Formats: sequence, structure tokens, C-alpha cells
Amino acid sequence: MTKRAVIGGWWCALLLAGTGAAHAQGAGTANEDFEFTPSGYVQFDWRGYPGWDVPTDTGRLNRDTFEVRRLRLGVDGRWRRLSYEVSIDPQDDSDGVSVKDAYGQFRFSRAVRLRVGQFKLPGGLEYGTSARTADFMERAAFADVAAAGRDLGGMVLGDVGRFGYEAGVFVGDGNGRVSRAETTGAGRVQFAAGRDLELGGYVSAGRTEAVDEDAPQGIVGRAASGYRFFDQVYVNGWRMRTGGDVAWAPGSWRVAGEYMRATDERTEQGLDV
Repeated sequence: MTKRAVIGGWWCALLLAGTGAAHAQGAGTANEDFEFTPSGYVQFDWRGYPGWDVPTDTGRLNRDTFEVRRLRLGVDGRWRRLSYEVSIDPQDDSDGVSVKDAYGQFRFSRAVRLRVGQFKLPGGLEYGTSARTADFMERAAFADVAAAGRDLGGMVLGDVGRFGYEAGVFVGDGNGRVSRAETTGAGRVQFAAGRDLELGGYVSAGRTEAVDEDAPQGIVGRAASGYRFFDQVYVNGWRMRTGGDVAWAPGSWRVAGEYMRATDERTEQGLDV
């Protein structure tokens, strides 16, 4: 088997986060509840392929040995019960769109908040973790593949006792992806079983429709190096994602595990498609 060495670059701040907020809340401002915070970070990735005699950018290994993996710029803030976030990455091709998050959220109470715009669909623990705080430069390949990604829609979320929930309806799954489904519903429930233990589960469902004249729109399995571990096929029917996760964080330690499942129906299609 081919060996692959990956050295992750450390993220660093691009803007002085909090400068805008400090200005908005300074003495003499008309509304001291308004916050505006610019922020950003960059992540570099160096890769080595010892013993691999296939040049990069050819065949299935199509990643350079050096790349700017993420270059996120954005703003966030709040005004009274309304919070907002906008972030872009002009060079990230993972979803095919440069706008990552662009949404507004209104807080009715701790138990009910309404979010509208483009953001991550409710899903698994690993994909839901921000890339800024993820343990590794790249998420597990299947966690990336099985995730519904970001899309336009609306979601209700909140916390009720030990339970947290998210439930929403979206235009599709994965805005910008070739594998994007149609209207998708998604939800997640999380339970604090103890001071250090959290359990979670999620489900999402959306329709897909095969069009012979278009490219295959099935889920594609691709690792960070560009290697495809399964190819796209034509699919027709329901796309379902289900999963569960557990996280135990005693003190400075954290142990987490996750189960993920993604299925595409191929109704009215022969096995030779």
C-alpha cells in the first residue's frame, strides 16, 4: 500500500477579531447592543508521497504537495435578539461555492431559535465541528462524504433541559455539489447524559432524480488526497442519511465516536446502470 504523510499547517488570525465589536460598543454610540466582529483564519497543508511514482495532478492522485487548504474571511455579530454570520472562502473547491455561511438567527427563548439562510444541515458530530477547531486538518473521508453539507433553508433549534435539537427544511443538500439532492429535511437531537457525556443522533432525507443527459449525481467517495474510493452513479429516489455519535470529555481529554450511514435509492434502474 502507498504511504502518505500529511503535515498540517497551523491556522492563524488574518484580521483583528473584535475590532468591529469594540468600535460598535464604544462610548458615545447610539446603540450599545450592536456587535460587528470581523474575523478570519488560514490553514496550510503540506503533503509528501514517499515511494509514489505517479506525478501529482494526474490520475486519481490530484492534490498538490502544498496548498492553502482554507482561507476563511467573515463577519459575525448580534443586535438584541438577532445574531448573524457571513463567511467566504474564495479558493475552497470542496463544495463548489465560495460562500460558506450566510444566515441570520432570531432568539425567541433558550428553547426556540430560528435560523434562516445558508449554513450546515443538521448532521454528524465531526462535520458539525468547525474546521477551525477540528482535531486534524482533514475530516475523516467518509464523514465528509456522508455529510449533507451546507444549503439554503430554515431551521428551528434550541435547548430544553438536557436536550438540544435542530430541525429544518432546505432547498437541497450540498449547495454547489454535483450530487445535490432536491428539497431536504434534516434533524438532530443531542442529550447530555452526564456532566462529561453527550449522546447525539440525526436523520436527513431528500429526493434525487436521474437525468440521462446530465452527469451522474450520486454521492462520490473522495479522500483528501483526491483518491476516489467509490465513483458516482445515476440514482433515482430517496437519499437518506442517518447516524449517531457519543462524546466523553473528562477534564482536558476528549474521546468521541460516530456511526454514519448514507444511502441512495435507484428505483426503476437496472443493475447494469
